[in-house]
Amino acid sequence: PINHSTHGGFSFPPTWVLFCGACWTAAMHLFSAVPDIEADRKVKLHTTAVTFGRRNSLLICSFLWLICALVAFYSFPSIWMFPLLIYPVIPLLVLSGRANLEKTYWVFPYLNGVVGCYFFWLIFIQRFIAV
Repeated sequence: PINHSTHGGFSFPPTWVLFCGACWTAAMHLFSAVPDIEADRKVKLHTTAVTFGRRNSLLICSFLWLICALVAFYSFPSIWMFPLLIYPVIPLLVLSGRANLEKTYWVFPYLNGVVGCYFFWLIFIQRFIAV
């Protein structure tokens, strides 16, 4: 909830939210760089994905998304948090060969839109409708 009594009317988000945001952003950035590893290597561009390589980058993405999901489950223990577990599975599916990296990458905008909409309405209903 927004605390209107501090910082000019607003308060900073809880630390766990900032931590999850950092993990989420790092994983999305790294995942989006993986398809470009070969092209980046050819032009000697040293991205995070080039540095870690395809396998390690995908494992790191899975780990960061898992941290985010676990922190969310811990902070809000509820079955409604279950959709967050989709994210750490995706890089593992790519690693196992069950999902194509390039095709999976282009599904993310839709997945993020659906999951974001889900959580928006979940929070909205809990805060403003449910008593």
